[in-house]
Amino acid sequence: MSWQPMDLAPQRDDLDALAITTLRMMSVDGVEAANSGHPGLPLGAAPMAWTLFRYFLRFNPSDPKDPLRDRFVLSAGHGSMLLYSLLHLFGYPVNVEDLRAFRKLGSITPGHPEFGVTAGVETSTGPLGQGIANACGMAIAAQMLHGKGAVAREDMPRVFAICSDGDLMEGISNEASSLAGHLGLGNLFVFYDNNAISIDGSTELAFTESRIERYRALGWRCVEITDGNSHQEIKRVLDEVLFEHVSMPTFISVRTIIGYGVPGRENTEKVHGAPLGPELTSQLKQRFGWPTESFYVPEEVRTLCADIVQEKAAELASARSRCPMEPRFEEFTQSRIDEVFSRVMSSFEPGKALATRVSSEKVLSQVVPALSSMVVGTADLAESTGMALKMEAFSQSDRSGRFIHYGVREHAMGAIMNGIHLFDERLRVAGSTFLVFSDYMRGAIRLSALMRIPVTYVFTHDSVGVGEDGPTHEPIEQINALRLIPHLEVFRPADAHETAVGWKMAVSRLKDPMALVLSRQALDDLGDVNIDQVERFGARVVHDGDGGLDLIIVATGSEVALALGVAKEIEQQTGLRNLRVVSMPSRDRFLSLSIQEREEILPRGVPSVSVEAGTPMGWMEVVGEGGLVIGIEDFGHSGKGPLVMAEMGISVEKIYARVRDWFLSRS
Repeated sequence: MSWQPMDLAPQRDDLDALAITTLRMMSVDGVEAANSGHPGLPLGAAPMAWTLFRYFLRFNPSDPKDPLRDRFVLSAGHGSMLLYSLLHLFGYPVNVEDLRAFRKLGSITPGHPEFGVTAGVETSTGPLGQGIANACGMAIAAQMLHGKGAVAREDMPRVFAICSDGDLMEGISNEASSLAGHLGLGNLFVFYDNNAISIDGSTELAFTESRIERYRALGWRCVEITDGNSHQEIKRVLDEVLFEHVSMPTFISVRTIIGYGVPGRENTEKVHGAPLGPELTSQLKQRFGWPTESFYVPEEVRTLCADIVQEKAAELASARSRCPMEPRFEEFTQSRIDEVFSRVMSSFEPGKALATRVSSEKVLSQVVPALSSMVVGTADLAESTGMALKMEAFSQSDRSGRFIHYGVREHAMGAIMNGIHLFDERLRVAGSTFLVFSDYMRGAIRLSALMRIPVTYVFTHDSVGVGEDGPTHEPIEQINALRLIPHLEVFRPADAHETAVGWKMAVSRLKDPMALVLSRQALDDLGDVNIDQVERFGARVVHDGDGGLDLIIVATGSEVALALGVAKEIEQQTGLRNLRVVSMPSRDRFLSLSIQEREEILPRGVPSVSVEAGTPMGWMEVVGEGGLVIGIEDFGHSGKGPLVMAEMGISVEKIYARVRDWFLSRS
């Protein structure tokens, strides 16, 4: 492609064009400094991002957490240098040295935006599609804030996202967009960076449906901007769209040119994910009539941005003055949580067998009405997962509802839950499905853990005890697959009391997600023996011997009752009386303890056995070298639950036989 110096140079009196060029060049400089990154998106999408930030987005760098701010999500997180450049220009605590440190260890400008690392970054993005679903969750939370009467509709926070072709190809974006259309989220605006280029080449290779018609069918208002380089056209369209209230989300397709201005590379996949290099960077700056100095910002642009920030702060202050109440959700106090759960624990009927999914429902039926900042929902499994609560659903006609019907959209559910909490950290969010389908939402769970946010995943039908539905619905590897995720606490209770403790731990936590893993089948009530140990140790002693210990059996969930049966059988058949049975609902919590703390539950040197109806991975660290680990290493069967469990070696008789033979072999 032929080019001439200055052929793309902005007019000095066109401050918008000057600022857009500043963003483009700063983004390229950041990628060059790192010798790594994605210059293509910032060069193409800078006009829409600048126009949105200058004219429409409400924000305040002096108070990045202002509850009435609009939320901006860069779902196409690989374009992160565009976002960091915007934050720098508008006075967030991102300086030039931070931009120079792009993608470097310990910097506040990581390769993809990370929540909690950079002020002004609302969520961690990069895995494509997640940001759109997060934005959907934020829009739901904003509507809830309006529904509770805390903010008028015209002052309700709006949520803006920029997404890429890749975002729209990922299934999670369609799940979330379908729900957003159904719910009529009129405060959600998604800008599609429609540059027709993917990593492998033209989108004609694999992505040819009409995105506009697709979103129209999902119930969105759809708008097209044909010249993504024209900030005038972008502003004209947004003036019409953003100030006309409609009860549907808005999809704005903006035709852009990836890598705009790069000689020989613009509009090709070559400019997507690699630095331009010194020669092309020099040629690009020549085309825009730009100084060779890295991270150069014209004084006019700095002055303009400072003036804009003052206007934005005044706009937010004015909106705050109109609020009839604090525009936040209720904050949980620990004393309030303790009070609620004290009532919950005293409500259980001693000795009554209940599935832990049923116990969970009994807990939630008392907790959710008492804690007004709890938002719960399910992926079309309310009855089956113990989420059939008597409460109003969030809908187009009732924005105050705190129950969300996600439909069969597990992956979107997880990411929407993340977005709801990210909107206001006081919100506690929980969603449910079957454990075997946790695989469908793993990407969202991982990001919950990466962001260290306290959302709660409720997974029921937790073992081959599911029975008749067969191996497609019987989880084997899922519990340990979840335990592999850093900062996610997996909690598999053995009875109603432990289920209540699990919920208390989930509601009380200020960081890190939790997965409650619950049974379909009824489990014997173990009472409140040593129940206070669970929060501290992640385990409790539910049966103890007469003196010094000869053997310890550790189990989780439904297998605790089996372990008690095995202990009884051992006592009757062998005469041993010094047996301990431990219920360990949270192996994660137990293994986080010091060796000395662990020994209060599992004294060193005592032969130990673990029993769990899942893959045995990880249990040797609990029982110690020479211990016995009993689990399941193959897929299940279709049949009656107890028969399937026995077939897989999980019954009192079969566990007893293995423990007896192992124990005798030690002698």
